[in-house]
Amino acid sequence: MKKIYTFLLCPLALIFTIAQFLICATSVYGQQEIGAYPNLDGGFESQSTGNLGNTQSAASWTYVSSGSTQSRAITTPGGYGGPKFLSLGRGSTTSNSSTSANSNQVTNGTFLPNTNYIVQFHYRQSAGFTGKPDTASFVFISSDGTSANRKSTKIDLGTPPANWTFFSTVVTTDATPQTSTGTCGINIKNESGAAVPTTIDIDNFVVYPADNQINPAPDVTRPDTALGPKGISSPGTINLSWFNSVGGDITGFMVVRYTAYSFPFQYPVNNAVYKANSNNTIGTTGTVVYVGTANSFSDSTALLGVNYWYEIFCVDKAFNYNGTPVGPLTVLPKINYYYDGTGATDIVSNWWTNKNGTGSNPPDFSTAGQIFRIITNADLISSLAISGTGSSLIIGEPSPGVPAFTVYFNSTVLPCIDTIYQSSDGNPMVLNFNTSAVPSINQLFDIFTQVHYRAPGTSIGTSKIYDKIFVENNADVLFTGAPIVTTSFFVEAGSTATIGVLSSKYLTVNSGATANINGKLITPKVAGLVSSNVGTPASTFGAIQFIATGDVVLGPLSTIEYSGISSSSSQTITPRIDYANMIISGIGNSKTFSGVTTLAGSLTMNTSGVTGAILAG
Repeated sequence: MKKIYTFLLCPLALIFTIAQFLICATSVYGQQEIGAYPNLDGGFESQSTGNLGNTQSAASWTYVSSGSTQSRAITTPGGYGGPKFLSLGRGSTTSNSSTSANSNQVTNGTFLPNTNYIVQFHYRQSAGFTGKPDTASFVFISSDGTSANRKSTKIDLGTPPANWTFFSTVVTTDATPQTSTGTCGINIKNESGAAVPTTIDIDNFVVYPADNQINPAPDVTRPDTALGPKGISSPGTINLSWFNSVGGDITGFMVVRYTAYSFPFQYPVNNAVYKANSNNTIGTTGTVVYVGTANSFSDSTALLGVNYWYEIFCVDKAFNYNGTPVGPLTVLPKINYYYDGTGATDIVSNWWTNKNGTGSNPPDFSTAGQIFRIITNADLISSLAISGTGSSLIIGEPSPGVPAFTVYFNSTVLPCIDTIYQSSDGNPMVLNFNTSAVPSINQLFDIFTQVHYRAPGTSIGTSKIYDKIFVENNADVLFTGAPIVTTSFFVEAGSTATIGVLSSKYLTVNSGATANINGKLITPKVAGLVSSNVGTPASTFGAIQFIATGDVVLGPLSTIEYSGISSSSSQTITPRIDYANMIISGIGNSKTFSGVTTLAGSLTMNTSGVTGAILAG
């Protein structure tokens, strides 16, 4: 189809309502977002690098094979289009040995019965291999995800080339309707009689019903372009909108942002599957910033003072692209509003452009590009919904700053905290998180910050440095990051803190600081409760790592739960004579008492599997 360009210079006088710029919510699978099967991650961009597992899920590709020397790794960079690709095959010299890869589960749409499907992908010879895939290798569709119900087609890839090469074939389903979660995939087999290890790289594994069911062939025609593209520069964001073309054959859209003008802009490579992130680039200046099905996009990552050009690409089921440019556009400065310290924080008349309570009020809390600055005690009440794209909170002021104050977080719909500044009087800024929806913190300049986690179901991924951390008010908090405390870590009576996961998450207590446990602390770490290791954490570190001198103080109501789930290492019970209560739990290996251990209260056994074996130290 002929490519038509309409270059649009967008004046700032264009006015749109906020509703025009809602970003379409992605599917729960969050994979490739568009195409005939949006949750099929054919470009592998949402897959974790490393070897595939063998348990089917909605999120992950898996392998199906037996024996050793399998090649089944998600690798980056170097893919065709996006950076990731799949290396699949066998390092074995056994003739006819093979490895299969199943896609993540396909539930967003169904495989139709008695239908010819196009299966297409790019492939090349993997580095270090010379083998030729056997002609008995195949691609398949399984309506229920099982090997028994695969409908397959043998593929003859010949001697794999060194560069990425396009391949397509047809797989025909039978008369059985799809009634459960399905998959598709590919099998690579060593050449019969050659006994040469064979592995190929695969990218952009795409499946869709053929347009012509009598003479099925891959779709090589670009879709029509989007209609009526518009853009507006706003505070903190650039807003784009467009309409579907009348030509159809569009499964979604991709927006690419360019930092330099050229005409025409560099296009994505055809039949390649991209994902919106900084690693998915087009040419030398283009970045994929949106992939989805909405007719609008708000770019909140655009930088102030930079001219941007955008290309809105319509994308069909075979991932052919056709684009329309928009630009140049420049994000406007965000607008600052100060809470005046009086009245409810969810009323716009209590926020002003000047810190002395003068100027103008914000129009609402949902307009993009607004900064809400707090320089006095504030209660962010539950009805406060700061939801504008690119909006943020700032607590305190830069030098000379303001005296320390306390902020209560009761709202569940706040943006991130952009910055917390240090007070002018050297006292701590106090943050009381009364809901489980704790906003992230971008920059923390206040070295005396105290955070109080006060809600059940709270999960904290931060690795910031705080003066004091409190888990209180009968809260239960899971620390999934690696926070650092400089003075003390408190778990109050009635509250629970779970420290990290088996691998690299832990709590660091700096030199001279203490951890005071009056409630429950749960640790899955192999080394048990404490460790004096310094460096990159590992599963052998304790839940609490001391940089230098320091101690754990166990209160009379405290409970330490050892919940290790390692299948290869015993979890060490840290020897202490001041335990109040202890719980032994988990489904992994056994627990080891390595020294004298005394409890003043109860010992609870809540284990299964091999953890039932308690070893005396």
